[in-house]
Amino acid sequence: MFFRTSLGQDVKFIDFKSFDFNCNTPIQLFDINSDISGNVAGKFVNYSTELNEEFIQKNFDEINFGTVGNLLFKKRYQSKINKYSNSFKCEER
Repeated sequence: MFFRTSLGQDVKFIDFKSFDFNCNTPIQLFDINSDISGNVAGKFVNYSTELNEEFIQKNFDEINFGTVGNLLFKKRYQSKINKYSNSFKCEER
């Protein structure tokens, strides 16, 4: 899969054969807005709620919800996204 984002414009790619999708394997994440280019499969790190919250914070810093939205809604959305991210569970099939 090839991708880039508006904040991380360098083209990145992932070969999904590089990953072990077994439920016993730690969940991993990658900052898709990083300035790294090329194959990023080796750049994934083990997931933690703290690291996920850090990534969400970093990316929300780039979003302007407007004066009222920044004061009233931004933190709430960040919290909901982090909570949702932490709700996923792996189930063997």
